[in-house]
Amino acid sequence: MNEIKTTPIESLLEKTKSYSDTSIELFKLKTIDKVANIFSSLIVFFLILVVVIFFLLMLNVALAQLLGEWLGKNYYGFLSMAILDAILIGVVYAARRTLIKEPILHLLIRLSLK
Repeated sequence: MNEIKTTPIESLLEKTKSYSDTSIELFKLKTIDKVANIFSSLIVFFLILVVVIFFLLMLNVALAQLLGEWLGKNYYGFLSMAILDAILIGVVYAARRTLIKEPILHLLIRLSLK
């Protein structure tokens, strides 16, 4: 029959501590959820990117073979595709901010706001 009586202030402090602990735990869980969402989205993005790169590589080789057949020498086709690839790389490099940086930045911001 040892009942411990608490004052209203002690009760309020205990509830405040419990509330702050719960708020911190909720913040941690929300942060983990957002990080996991962003991380998984980036993994999917890079996996798709790898598949697209392999597809473009195979397409590039096939077009080089076809051009080589049309031009009479196999290496002419590969040289033509190398020149075309160099031009494409230059265009992508010149527009890298609008083609690559900004879309990825917007994707990360959109995912972090979920």
